[in-house]
Amino acid sequence: MRNLTVLLALLFSFSLTTPAAASTTISGNISGDVVWTKADSPYIVSHLTVPAGTSLTILPGNGGKRG
Repeated sequence: MRNLTVLLALLFSFSLTTPAAASTTISGNISGDVVWTKADSPYIVSHLTVPAGTSLTILPGNGGKRG
């Protein structure tokens, strides 16, 4: 019975942890046309400039944060 209790406690503790999410940090000028995809989000933006003649496309489902 004790082994079952320990096993259940371990399984419960693992269920409370989640893996760290990857993020993409963006700052400065973008070069060329850029597409932000959901796979690379969240995007952490501290200062971003989109120069004339370039485009920034943000696809649906992206998360962004100010950094």
